[in-house]
Amino acid sequence: MTERISLKNIFLYMGLTAEQYRAVRPRVAEKIRRNLSWMSVLMCIVPLIMIPLDMLFFHQGFSVLFLTVAAAGLIIRLVIERVKRPNAVLVLAYFVLAFLFSFAIIVTASPANAGVPATSIIVYLVLLPMLVPDVGWRMLILVTSFEGLFLLVSHSMKSLPVFQADLSNSMVLVPFGFFVFLLVSNALAKQIWESAQLQKIESHMIISLTDIIEGRDAYTGDHVRNTEDYVIQILRQLRKNPKYETVITEPYVKRVVDAAHAEGVFIEMHSCGKIEQLMPNLISTGVDTWRGQSSVIDKKWCVDNYGDQFRFGVEIRPAEDIDPEAVMPYAREILDQYHGKDVWIVLGRSIPGGKDKEI
Repeated sequence: MTERISLKNIFLYMGLTAEQYRAVRPRVAEKIRRNLSWMSVLMCIVPLIMIPLDMLFFHQGFSVLFLTVAAAGLIIRLVIERVKRPNAVLVLAYFVLAFLFSFAIIVTASPANAGVPATSIIVYLVLLPMLVPDVGWRMLILVTSFEGLFLLVSHSMKSLPVFQADLSNSMVLVPFGFFVFLLVSNALAKQIWESAQLQKIESHMIISLTDIIEGRDAYTGDHVRNTEDYVIQILRQLRKNPKYETVITEPYVKRVVDAAHAEGVFIEMHSCGKIEQLMPNLISTGVDTWRGQSSVIDKKWCVDNYGDQFRFGVEIRPAEDIDPEAVMPYAREILDQYHGKDVWIVLGRSIPGGKDKEI
């Protein structure tokens, strides 16, 4: 903790320090994005259920309004899949809240509701912000603005006793709801922060244990590296599953790479698949090099197109008892194949195609 937590921190940084809030903000935005995703589904489904009910039983003439909500839900559903940046997610979230708050106020202003207190609408206005965990001051401005608009409509459209009931309900429910919102959002931010710290500790422990194991003997060290490759392959497959697509992301891989770089570890990514089209994604993770199967992937194409942005690894496999100087001619031959592009020469156990016998 670099700063003392105060009321200012609770309203400005979700109960964290400014430094901690900046660290957790992308993950909080991702949580909001997921909430908006399923909220948009409800906005499409619920109005379609309410339209026939309104036409058959309630007769309040809300069919057009419900269709508008359903259309908005569909648009939000399409947009949210393409919005990734935290600022864009927040803008969209507040737009959705403003739209739904406006819907509630329009319902309140209908003649059918003129003679009854809008307690359910007030509860709706109080609960809806729980789906958008954010800093307190922004949500306070939004809630008080629309609550003030709601009371203004209530005063204009309803009798004095009904307005007084709406006012008293608002004075009790809105402060209580905002207090609960602060508790929920701040608890979420704290949980995300603590989870991130545990991940850092875990990364440091894994790196330390790997150093110890690799120092034991070459066989065990190779086993650790092979296991690492298996884990990466599994993660790539998991990422194809929609359940994990928002978890195993490029930023996630980059955090792993950054943690390793902080310990002075050189990161080489390996893949046996034909992944030429994924090179921009690979480069964005920040790994130091990548070495794939030359028999599967067109590595020369990769180097020609991305060699100015990234240093690729090219493997040679000399016999274990070979004189290092004897490897140099073969290494120069490889460099000539890549027209002077900056590549890593990675030493393996034997040179493919019988080259080790020639050396």
